[in-house]
Amino acid sequence: MRKDFALCLNDNYIPYASVVIKSIMDHMHKNDEVFIHILSDFISIKHKHYLRQKFPNTNILLYHIDNKQYFHSLPSVALSWTIYAWYRILLSEVLDNSVHKVLYLDCDIIVNSDLDELFAINMDGKSIGACIDIETRTPLLYKRLEYDSQLQYVCSGVLLINLDKWRKCNIFSQIMNYAINNPQKLVCPDQDAINYVCRNDKIILPPKYGVITAYFRYKWFIKEHLSEMDELMEHPAIIHYAIYQPWLYHKNKSMHSTLWWKTFNKLKSFPYIRFHYLITYIKYWCKILLIKLRLIKKGDKHYICDLYYYHPKIKMTDVYKMMEEVREM
Repeated sequence: MRKDFALCLNDNYIPYASVVIKSIMDHMHKNDEVFIHILSDFISIKHKHYLRQKFPNTNILLYHIDNKQYFHSLPSVALSWTIYAWYRILLSEVLDNSVHKVLYLDCDIIVNSDLDELFAINMDGKSIGACIDIETRTPLLYKRLEYDSQLQYVCSGVLLINLDKWRKCNIFSQIMNYAINNPQKLVCPDQDAINYVCRNDKIILPPKYGVITAYFRYKWFIKEHLSEMDELMEHPAIIHYAIYQPWLYHKNKSMHSTLWWKTFNKLKSFPYIRFHYLITYIKYWCKILLIKLRLIKKGDKHYICDLYYYHPKIKMTDVYKMMEEVREM
């Protein structure tokens, strides 16, 4: 089976992209024809050499993106997040017309299955396939974006893209025009624009294809996916560490973080990632100590106000308790 994957990144994200690529190749079949398409405005010679050396039998294709050519007209609010998030909408423009379907993945992801069923999905007439975002139950979101909540809101970190449909309907231009003409509506810039333009012709994928840590914090999600919860915890197909990147101590909250580190360790590369994790560990506990001693007070620039610091790590036992509570409701 042919399987096309796409990653969009800058040179600094090569270590994390390498984890994604390693997780993909660890789960593919020998007879799979795998292509990894990487879009970037710059990748150093050192990292190009690294990718060739580390993945010698993998078809890795690099595409240079000129930001001014494609994104010069975007309003400033649309660039409040990284510009590389916008690269995913370029896939229909830069990939060869022989590529009909591609799976876009953020770099804070690992693949944990062969994805045969995902790539076999019939996308006729559909522009994207994606998992629901945790914000899909937020009424104000649909008021802001002005479309019906029954159509739901998806996470753009994992996108199965029907490139033929995108080319035929010029969806790239539709998304760009929406962002340019509606800057006041954008909070999650590219994701909001993708959701609006593709609101009527998307496939809602099973959550196993994009498990987000936050899924396990909400009873409404557990109630709606009760029969899938064991699979989501024990063997999800794709894990998305959105907001909870395991390589940062204070954000290492996922029950699946050990899978990321296991894949990272297989690379035997980038030792500074582990050193940086140690630094974030030290900084975190130093701040906690100084706050308890009241040497850092509210309003101080070093005060921990980010709510993700305070979220407890997700544990299976806690989720099973919530599942029992849901069953008794």
